[in-house]
Amino acid sequence: MITISQLKQEIITFLDVTPDEMNISIHESLLESGLLDSMNILELVAHLQKAYEVEFTTEDLTHKNFETIETIGKLLANKNVSIEHDNTDNS
Repeated sequence: MITISQLKQEIITFLDVTPDEMNISIHESLLESGLLDSMNILELVAHLQKAYEVEFTTEDLTHKNFETIETIGKLLANKNVSIEHDNTDNS
């Protein structure tokens, strides 16, 4: 089981964000903020598939599923990855 805060840390580490970008909320758009684009979304997909031993279908690969850290967590939960919402990152 991982927490949503651990998932956030993993994603921002993978995306190699600047210190200013590290405070992104789990509800904030990764796409609108420019942290995620159509090129690195595929790299993130490959990383998540390997890290969590899941397989994403073509139908999973929508901007909606990768809009926020929270929606990525929901997508992983739909793939039977146990995601726990903690209270340390509700912003």
